[in-house]
Amino acid sequence: MMLPRLLLARATVAALALTAVAGALAVQAAGATPSPSASPTTANNCQVDPAFAGDPQVAALMARCKADLDAINGNKSKLQDNIAMAQGSVVGLQQMLKQTRDAIDASRKKQEEIKAKIHDLEQQQVLTSQQIEATRLRLARRRAAYADFLRRNYKFSPQLWSSLFDSNGISDFLSKATAMVQVQEFGRELLRSVKAEELRLEDQKTKLAKDHEDSVKQQGELVKAEIQLVADSSRETTILIQLQGSIVDAKNELNNAGAQTAALVAQIVAAQIAREDQLIQAANDAAWQAAQNWMASNTAAFPPQGTHSTKYPLIWPAQKGVLTQGFGPTDFNLEPPGFGAAHFHAGEDIANSEGTPILAADDGIVVAAEDSTLNGHSIGYGRHVIIAHHSGMLSLYGHLSAYGVKVGQAVHQGDLIGVMGSTGMSTGSHLHFELRVNNTPVDPMPYLPPNGPNDFRG
Repeated sequence: MMLPRLLLARATVAALALTAVAGALAVQAAGATPSPSASPTTANNCQVDPAFAGDPQVAALMARCKADLDAINGNKSKLQDNIAMAQGSVVGLQQMLKQTRDAIDASRKKQEEIKAKIHDLEQQQVLTSQQIEATRLRLARRRAAYADFLRRNYKFSPQLWSSLFDSNGISDFLSKATAMVQVQEFGRELLRSVKAEELRLEDQKTKLAKDHEDSVKQQGELVKAEIQLVADSSRETTILIQLQGSIVDAKNELNNAGAQTAALVAQIVAAQIAREDQLIQAANDAAWQAAQNWMASNTAAFPPQGTHSTKYPLIWPAQKGVLTQGFGPTDFNLEPPGFGAAHFHAGEDIANSEGTPILAADDGIVVAAEDSTLNGHSIGYGRHVIIAHHSGMLSLYGHLSAYGVKVGQAVHQGDLIGVMGSTGMSTGSHLHFELRVNNTPVDPMPYLPPNGPNDFRG
């Protein structure tokens, strides 16, 4: 009977050890400080003495312990993924914050240029008004002189005609008659030239007034845009600080996860991910808003429309490949929430080999050509381009391996803007194509030719 009792005693010890694990986890969850004797947690990988491994009670407790450990590790993995996503948003937000601040500096520089232009226009207006007044006085004097000439010509016309008839031959007669006509025509031409100068100056005055009005209006728009940009910069800075703080909190929770119960870890991770998801979404919205503000303050930079598809608004940016993920809710947990879904894919993914040409879907101006990186690693959208279009739409081309455009460059529909790759948060070579209207993601499919990807441009 000694052997069964010994085995039972050993099994009881093992059970008590695993019970101590559960008790320690419960103490941790309650916020109490465990005693040294209750220090074992799931961090010990649920190890027990191999001699007790065959005992059913011990095996059951080990299975439960391992299930809790797997749950904790699974939640830690989710939190790590979300931290990487948040870090990508931090980098993207930092880039857009720099772009916003650059736009503020550019706006202020442009305002100074317009202010100087307005000053010059006002001086030109004063000078032109003075010239018009002087021309009118000159015209009045010449009109008076010409009227006096005509009166004298009429008064002394008999003598003039007599002198013509007293001419020495037909040649002398014609010479004197021609001289009289030339004198009269010279007077009329003089009046016409002065009048033409007056009209020219009046036109110049009208144009100067219009240029002045346009410049004042442009100055007002720039001031308004700067106010918005400053507000965006402040909002982006606030989100950036909150997001960086959330990442620090998430890393702390990640380090402490091994000392918590599986249920508590799940609750912490869910709360932390929800918080980061909100901040990531706010960061993405702020980044896109900054791009829209850039577009609004640089309307003059848009190129004239080139050869363009007339049947559909856009062409396929990757004209060969396979659609691998569409617009809408998804089970891929690296996608941020949206439209009420826990994970939402905000664009269309087109897979093909690395180096596949990527084209501008429509005419526009490049408002971003950036690499999303963290500690030397490509994350988020990776290498990406954003184009602002005449229609107010913004298009994004993500995960490129290379791009050949720069911010401020005008592009036409079909221009090469980069090549396909797998940079950033990507599982393989593909293009992430995203559209936004009024800062809201929209499904690209209704804007594209059907049955794509294809090269249709009708």
